[in-house]
Amino acid sequence: MHALMNSLPVTAIIPAAGKSTRMGSAKSKALLNIDGQTVIQRSIKSIAASNLVTSFVILVPASQRSEFLDLDFGGAKVAILDGGAERQDSVRLGVEYLLAQPTVEAAKHYALIHDAARCMVSTQLVQRCIEAAWKHQAVSAGVPMVDSVKRVDSAGKVVESLLRSELWAVQTPQVFRLDLLARAHREAKAGATDDASLVEAIAPVYMVQGDRANIKVTEPGDIPLLSLGYNSTSNPS
Repeated sequence: MHALMNSLPVTAIIPAAGKSTRMGSAKSKALLNIDGQTVIQRSIKSIAASNLVTSFVILVPASQRSEFLDLDFGGAKVAILDGGAERQDSVRLGVEYLLAQPTVEAAKHYALIHDAARCMVSTQLVQRCIEAAWKHQAVSAGVPMVDSVKRVDSAGKVVESLLRSELWAVQTPQVFRLDLLARAHREAKAGATDDASLVEAIAPVYMVQGDRANIKVTEPGDIPLLSLGYNSTSNPS
């Protein structure tokens, strides 16, 4: 039976409380406008178009919460909460919010974690990740490495050449059964760069073929690339 016929509820948790230091912006890069829509609106629109996500929790800078509240998310069910000091803190707060909802059963609910700044995510990738999570309980989007990769010490000397065929560059969405993700955050140490690395400590995590166009807005030079991408693809706009 097709996975869509056995669907379980999914909530998207979107950490958007970062300081945007490399972007050189005074406000969250999720609020940057790309051809008439903000980065966060574009991300939400692509995820919502999957028709597999029941609600959204967005973690934002407390000082900018009113700006997020003013945005139109096209009818999506959205909760906007104050985020934490680090990405890991924001996701944990989103997980705790979900667990507190009386209609959420942690063993039968899934959390999709997505970087707000990956506004080029395709609806098809969202669907692939969710369907894979219903099968495996814990998945991450990613793409196989195409470049040679070296491990280098603090002096710049190559220490090791890594086997490219075994390496993937990790993206989001990452989708987890909610009880697994909650446990991973309870037992986690600080400093994780993504949720898959937390869940790996307690359960297998499977990779889903991502999309090289699914870039993360990080620096000012990324903005023209996004604008070009929206004008040359069928991504929601």
